[in-house]
Amino acid sequence: MLGVAPAEVVIRNICSNGCQRRPELDLSISYAFSNQFVPHPLTEDGYYTQAQLEEIERTLACHGFELLPLDYNIH
Repeated sequence: MLGVAPAEVVIRNICSNGCQRRPELDLSISYAFSNQFVPHPLTEDGYYTQAQLEEIERTLACHGFELLPLDYNIH
C-alpha cells in the first residue's frame, strides 16, 4: 500500500478549512474534528493512501470544505 501524504499534513489542511480538531473525541481508528471523523492512515508509516485522501475529500465536501490539492506549506 503506497502512502502519499503524512497524517500531519492532512490534519493541518483540514484545520485550515475551518474544521476544529477535537482530540478528546478521537477513536482508535479515527481523528475527531468539529463536523466529522477522519480515519487514521492505512499505512504503517502514518501516511494516507490516495484512495483515503479521495474519500476524505468527498466527506469534507459534504460540509463545504476542500482537502485536495494538499498544501504542504501550512503550519
